[in-house]
Amino acid sequence: MNEKLNERLAEIQEKATENNLVQRLREVNDHLGPLLEQLGVMAEVWETEFAARIRFLPLDDDGWYSPVEIIFNDTNGREPTWQDAYLKVAVWGCRTLGETGFVSWKRFNVERQELRGDNDAKMFEWLSFVLDYHRTVPPYFGVPNCIVNENFGDLYEDVARWAEDLQIVQSYGPYRKEPLEVFKFKDRRGRNVEISTRYLSGERASVHVDGRFVEEFHDTDRFKFHEILRKLCDKNFNPRIYRR
Repeated sequence: MNEKLNERLAEIQEKATENNLVQRLREVNDHLGPLLEQLGVMAEVWETEFAARIRFLPLDDDGWYSPVEIIFNDTNGREPTWQDAYLKVAVWGCRTLGETGFVSWKRFNVERQELRGDNDAKMFEWLSFVLDYHRTVPPYFGVPNCIVNENFGDLYEDVARWAEDLQIVQSYGPYRKEPLEVFKFKDRRGRNVEISTRYLSGERASVHVDGRFVEEFHDTDRFKFHEILRKLCDKNFNPRIYRR
């Protein structure tokens, strides 16, 4: 075990002691150690105002993390037990964006699951299954050819129904860790169209045609986006008919 990992484990142990979770954390590492190593994650304690939790974060700075967390309800200062715990599982999906070489990850749901098993051995067997089933998901930034904005894939697939030869450009600026993500295509008149998004879901996306700003829309507003696409890509589009 390398020195860096030893240091992180020592920090986690100290934090777990402060949160009264040291025994639960030890049990997780004892029962799930080989699987955590295989997934490239380590168990860490994190406390919020209402609950403490064990998360499974990357061993390496550029590693992926588990979408599964163990949540311990507020126990009024006593040591949390497994009877106080449940699982919070983020359900993610990944899709390939055409022939662009990019993929898009999106969180579709967050589920609460009860811990299963008649005894500790069965419970950790179930927990191992859940962790292994959901595997790991990438961090938000810095993964090559991985789109950051979760709604980008939806917008891309909408455009792919109307246009061909779509291209994607992802640009990291010198002063912002969030990239600008753009897909480009030609409209029915042969003009160059660019749809650009930023990191946060629900933010405004911009439409440029031949380098000129045209309009903005929220990246979750599919109705508005479909209207924009019809203006750009459908040669039979009639705005007066469409708005009836």
